[in-house]
Amino acid sequence: MAVRYACVTIYPPKKHKKLGGINLPVISCNEINPPNGITPLSWKLYTGEPLNSASDALKIVRYYKLRWRVEEFHKAWKSAGTQVESFRLQTRNNLEKIIVITAFIAVRLLQLQ
Repeated sequence: MAVRYACVTIYPPKKHKKLGGINLPVISCNEINPPNGITPLSWKLYTGEPLNSASDALKIVRYYKLRWRVEEFHKAWKSAGTQVESFRLQTRNNLEKIIVITAFIAVRLLQLQ
C-alpha cells in the first residue's frame, strides 16, 4: 500500500465564491500489487484530524479501517440481532440497562461471525 498525504484547499462552486475555500488534510492510499484480476484498492480520505507526519497519516488510515467494524456492530445492534430501536422505554435507567445488555449481545454476535 502506498500512502501519501497533503493538505489541500477545496473551493466552493463559482456561485458561492464569496464563501472561500477550506483547508483539509487528505490521505491517498493505493494498493501496489493487488492479486491478479483484482482492481487495486484506492482510497481518498478527507479528514479533520491534524496531519503532521507519516505516522499521523497511518493512524488515520487505521481509524478508517476500523470504521467498518463499527458499522458491523451497529448493524448487529440495530437490526435482527437485538432490534434495540424497537424498545420504547420511558426512563433513563431502563434505557441504559437495555443498551448495555443489547450491546453485549451485538458484540457476541460479531464474534461468532
